Amino acid sequence: MSETSQSQRGIVYVVLAVAVFAAAIAAYSSVSAQSSMASVATQTSSVAQSISTQTSTIAESLSDSATDTTSEESTLTVAGLGSVTLAPDMVSLNLGFDTIAPTAQEAVQKNTETMNKILESLKTLGLEEKEVKTSYFSVYPQYTYDPEGKNAPTISGYQASNNVNILTKKADRTAEIIDNAISAGANRVDGPYFSLSTEAQKNLRNEVIEMAKKDAEETANTVLAGTAHSIKGVKSTSISFGGYPIAYLERAVSGISPVYAGQAQLQSAAYIPPPPVLPGEQQVTATVTMTYILG
Repeated sequence: MSETSQSQRGIVYVVLAVAVFAAAIAAYSSVSAQSSMASVATQTSSVAQSISTQTSTIAESLSDSATDTTSEESTLTVAGLGSVTLAPDMVSLNLGFDTIAPTAQEAVQKNTETMNKILESLKTLGLEEKEVKTSYFSVYPQYTYDPEGKNAPTISGYQASNNVNILTKKADRTAEIIDNAISAGANRVDGPYFSLSTEAQKNLRNEVIEMAKKDAEETANTVLAGTAHSIKGVKSTSISFGGYPIAYLERAVSGISPVYAGQAQLQSAAYIPPPPVLPGEQQVTATVTMTYILG
């Protein structure tokens, strides 16, 4: 018997004792005042009925309390860990070309010719049109300033700037993309940046969660081994991720990023194609906290 049940039973005994004592006093007082046995019997019966009612009420209270105690669930809370190591499956970089000419029309024409060569060089690597987008194009005048400040600036020519963004799953061909673009005339390179595609993020998230859930269940079964309990259900769960944000983004160090130089410099004999660009791997983790219902 639990300590609570013993305490409640003791309360019942005290109440009964007090009730009997009160009944005895009431009976004695009645005999002395009225000297009537019929009256004593009547009052004694009334007291007994009162005692019975109080006892019944206390017994019901004890019964309800016992029911509440037995209805409480036994639970076990454990944490499980899932971990996956992988390489990003997408690469993004910006390629551009700047042209300076005496007139705006000539600057645009020369820029267009070179950018077409750059785009053709990318197609030879299997890049599709949807993977290459123009992100910036502008034409603006170049000024010559009077060093003495006596005369107003004069237009000395025009510069045309064109920039394309590449976003592709051909991350293993990053070095070739950069090399082809520069060889075709690109004089600006920004990147590369490596990331996980939406599809890869979803698959990764599901994989690490399943691993963490399995780890939590194995831990719980180990804890319960040799006891009278077993897992009957799940009461609650919570999940947290670690290792990197799901929108993982990493910038590679290729030795030429970012690049901004004259076309002649990049296409000179001193230009050396970039080495293989490797995005590396990243460990991703998920922690699942499970509260199990025990039976």
